[in-house]
Order: sequence, then C-alpha cells, then structure tokens
Amino acid sequence: MAETAAAVLASAAGGSSDKEHQEQIKSFRDFLLSYNKLSEICFDACVWDLTTRKVKDQEDKCAMNCMEKYLKMNQRVSQRFQEFQVLANENAMAAMQKASP
Repeated sequence: MAETAAAVLASAAGGSSDKEHQEQIKSFRDFLLSYNKLSEICFDACVWDLTTRKVKDQEDKCAMNCMEKYLKMNQRVSQRFQEFQVLANENAMAAMQKASP
C-alpha cells in the first residue's frame, strides 16, 4: 500500500522539487502510521465479540470515544510541541542578540 500511496503522491506532485516530493511522502507515511496506530488501539480496546459480523452498539460507542480521545490527545501534544518550539526559537534569538555587539 505504501508503494501505491507513493505513486499517487509522485503523480500529484507534478512539478514539485524532489525535496518537496520526499516531504510529501514522509508526511503521508506519518499520517498512515498514526491512523494505523489509532485503529489498532481502538480495535483492541473496543471490539470484544468476534463471533458476529455485526458491530454492537457498545463497541461502536467505545470506538468513537476512543477515537475522539486519541485525536484530542494528539492535537494537544502537537500544540504543546509547537509552543515549546516557539519558546525555544525565541530563547535562541535572544541569546544570539545578547552575543552580538
């Protein structure tokens, strides 16, 4: 599947540079890893009865709650990381300004 996704990204990139193309592929891979991890975690936590094809209401509700919690947690971690990066950049700029005469 990753090879197919890479081919789709390659054709969609068109005139983009090789570096941009590689960044798009990396971004798509990261998305797929995150999606697969979410699916695995919520499936393991919420699917109890494999003897029937029908998804029980309880399983469905659990999966939705699991997904929402995972996505909110992921969003919060990303926000905190971004805040940390901004602070680190500001500190680095301040240190550079102090060091220059």
